[in-house]
Amino acid sequence: MGELKNVIKTLFNLQTQIFLIVETLNEIGNNYQVLRKIKLENFFDKSMNFEVSSHTLLSNYSIIMFSSFIEEYDKYFNPSHLSGIDSLRIIKVKEKNRAGMKRIRMWKDISRFRNHMVAHSFRFKNKSFFSEDMEELRFKIPNKISEKNLFAGIAHLICLNIRDEFIECVTAFDNNQVMLDKMKLIGEDIDNEKELIELYAQMRS
Repeated sequence: MGELKNVIKTLFNLQTQIFLIVETLNEIGNNYQVLRKIKLENFFDKSMNFEVSSHTLLSNYSIIMFSSFIEEYDKYFNPSHLSGIDSLRIIKVKEKNRAGMKRIRMWKDISRFRNHMVAHSFRFKNKSFFSEDMEELRFKIPNKISEKNLFAGIAHLICLNIRDEFIECVTAFDNNQVMLDKMKLIGEDIDNEKELIELYAQMRS
């Protein structure tokens, strides 16, 4: 059940991140009056505030997480990938989750929006989004906060059904392990202002 455990852990972690993002967006909405008073001091657009910036960035990131959840579920939580697992059990869960996935697929442009607008370089078949002859683009995605809440709720239900069917796998998880246990992030203390001054002299002279 090694690969099944990996797939379930991936889905559960994605669902957790989705929940965190959407709940944060909910709180941004609940506290928008306070957050709008916080200006981004060094940003070129002096009208930009923390409510708009945080909401925009998290909304974009939510699409990346939504797309990753769908891809993991479709590509890896299936009998062809999990060849060592009783396929009837996977099919059973897939059937329970059918209504939820059908609703998710109504947002048919999640992957396209993710690929072209938030994860890569604003290009469509090598054509820049900023080209003067670029036609208006339309994306059917969870754009409203109510839609994001719905997606998060569906993802939660999907994971509950997976947990119930494969409870023996889930109970074997090490709940004390976190993702940072499996990686090392290498950063360093730098004097960014000093370096920028030096680089400015080299690059703008």
